[in-house]
Amino acid sequence: MLRANEAAELIGVSQAQVFNLAKRGELSCVRIGRSVRFPRRALQAWIEEKTQEPRF
Repeated sequence: MLRANEAAELIGVSQAQVFNLAKRGELSCVRIGRSVRFPRRALQAWIEEKTQEPRF
């Protein structure tokens, strides 16, 4: 489970964008009390989904 700043660094976007993706349901998150955590597997799945094969 990663914090928003760690998730942002992993997927290459801003921390605000991580929260926006979670709010839109594009990125899974878990609320633990007042904290929000992002499962590493969910982040890796998001990266794979957004990665495209190069076109030649």
